[in-house]
Amino acid sequence: MTVGRPLPRRNPALEIAEFEVEFVVYDPGTQQVHHLRELTAVVFDACGEAVTTEELAAELAEAMQVPVADAERSVVDTVDVLARAGLLAVDPPAAMSTAVEAVRERLDDDE
Repeated sequence: MTVGRPLPRRNPALEIAEFEVEFVVYDPGTQQVHHLRELTAVVFDACGEAVTTEELAAELAEAMQVPVADAERSVVDTVDVLARAGLLAVDPPAAMSTAVEAVRERLDDDE
């Protein structure tokens, strides 16, 4: 997940139901159900689009009236959680963690 690259895509094997306040996601591979709300739902939804981390962070920062760097860190952390849960098409998931750490380091250097 480097600068300017789109967020990872959703795992195509998932069954997704979208409700007014949450996504309910069923993973047939693990037979687990995930309830995604608030920021997690927003980031998961963006993973279905061709949106970059920076674009999503800018939108969130404006909507929540927080610094862009804070919003970007939240997006990166949430993508990491989603990838570790197997909800994103990242192979292997460890590759996502390495990319997430690189972005976190860049954000720390910018402070």
